[in-house]
Amino acid sequence: MNKYELSKVISYALQFIDDLSNWYIRIHRKEIKDGNSAVLRELLEGFSIVMAPFTPFFSEYSYQTTSKGESVHFEMYPKKFETQEDTFESAKEVIEAIRSVREQKKINLKTPICEATVYCSLEFRNRLDRYLETISKECNVLKISFTDEDAIFVTLKAKPYFENLKKDMKTMKKKMNIISKFTEKDIENILQRDLEYEGFVIKKDDIMIVKELTSDKDGLSKVCNSFILTLNNTLTKEVLELRDAREFNSFIQQLRKKLGLKSEDDVYIDIQSDYIKEVSSKHFKIVFGTEGKKVGEEQYKEGNEYKVTVYQKKNN
Repeated sequence: MNKYELSKVISYALQFIDDLSNWYIRIHRKEIKDGNSAVLRELLEGFSIVMAPFTPFFSEYSYQTTSKGESVHFEMYPKKFETQEDTFESAKEVIEAIRSVREQKKINLKTPICEATVYCSLEFRNRLDRYLETISKECNVLKISFTDEDAIFVTLKAKPYFENLKKDMKTMKKKMNIISKFTEKDIENILQRDLEYEGFVIKKDDIMIVKELTSDKDGLSKVCNSFILTLNNTLTKEVLELRDAREFNSFIQQLRKKLGLKSEDDVYIDIQSDYIKEVSSKHFKIVFGTEGKKVGEEQYKEGNEYKVTVYQKKNN
């Protein structure tokens, strides 16, 4: 604040906005939609006050929509305080890893993952305990298991760390060639002391150590800094039913929107498929029937093609 360095403020502001929109609001969207927005309002009000010296007009607009105060510029600037360790960062890493594998293997998000296994230390596992339900919901995973990180076979590889090597451009290329030939024994040794090869001294700061799985035929794994992730995407009966129910529910929500129906409008759904009715009723609050006024229909393709008709319930 004393130096008024705007360039440093921008990165923090963008990080906050990303965390708020892509994480907090996304995870709590149902509660917020149901009217439980007190925490969100408090966050936006606080952010408005913090940003007021840098973005005065937008901060005033944001403040007026979230607070009953007279003006954001009459508020006292908050004092810095120490925060506890943000264990949710570990949960974010796992969520992003699962999403990454899904994307690489083109596994639709509506198709549940049978099981995700996280190979990690006990410390990392403890940081995830309170977020297991969140991880499951965000990634559509039926079961999350933990195993000691030593229970999976990995090989250590050394890669050149360019940020350090480029300090001496004359030796960089030669050192890169040497590092590319490092064995696991070389990696173990360099962690203990500097090594000399062909007249060049290689230090541990000159390399990055990465883990690679010895066996990953299906490509359903990801090696991260603090853990290793493997996915089991076996298409069990439960997985298939959940997938079909999710897809039909998504179809119904899109159809409601297309027909201009509001969230409070109660409807009956008719489809000539006992299977769709059974699995959808089991997992979602979809009411099937033909009562009320017909407001629209559309074809639904799921293996076979079915006509879906929407009836709006009559108001009492």
